[in-house]
Amino acid sequence: MVGELKGQDKCPCNSEKEYQNCCKSIISRISSTAYKQDYILNDFIKGSKEFDNYFKDAEKSLKKPIFWGSLPPKTPNHIKIREFTSANGNHIIAFKNIPPKDITPSILAHEIEHIVLKDNSYPYVIISKINSSFINSMLQDPLIYNKLENVGFDAISDFNNNLDKLLNECGFPEKPKPQPTDYYEAVKWILTYSQIILINKNLSKSNLSNFEKLFCPFYKKISERTKSLITDVEKIGYKNPIGQEEVIKLLNKNYNLNIDYNIL
Repeated sequence: MVGELKGQDKCPCNSEKEYQNCCKSIISRISSTAYKQDYILNDFIKGSKEFDNYFKDAEKSLKKPIFWGSLPPKTPNHIKIREFTSANGNHIIAFKNIPPKDITPSILAHEIEHIVLKDNSYPYVIISKINSSFINSMLQDPLIYNKLENVGFDAISDFNNNLDKLLNECGFPEKPKPQPTDYYEAVKWILTYSQIILINKNLSKSNLSNFEKLFCPFYKKISERTKSLITDVEKIGYKNPIGQEEVIKLLNKNYNLNIDYNIL
């Protein structure tokens, strides 16, 4: 297959060993096929000046190179891209479709920036009573949107599009879903709304007036609990690794999440 990383190729981890005798066994647990970086990124770099500039800078902040792979065939269709970090610290970004024509440069940069934060000592949750992505996104996405806007991406449009999708998922405006009664499902909603508020605070011109006009009156308890959490999170500070560690401890204490996290 075009662009496929062969066993005899030098391993992308810079060990100077052949891929088949180095990281292949680790990467194959996540991706059946690995691809060369140039093959994956060529169109993004040529087609987006913002991405080209972003990635040159991001590479300087990475302690380990990124492996590029494909998601398992049974991955739900709505999941187009995911980033992973293996137990030994290997980073993998995997795509539903190869070549990843359905991924925008800003979406790819967003996933890469999650890895940049990990490699710069920001904690990331690996185990929790809820899906760890809800916690990681709440902590990291506000910083990522801010970074992407500052390097020239239209992060505000990306954010507004995601807000529209979330309102549609909630059933607005015709048939809003009932407020969750399951405890941990309610926690997910609180963390998602917290993430939205913090992202908004980190963008230059975005505003939540339309979202909150629909969401807050219908989900009053979620809204009240979220705004109480935001007060505590901002008091602690969440824009550096130490602050994020303290926020994780707060979430553990407040919501009994049994969180386990890593710092590379």
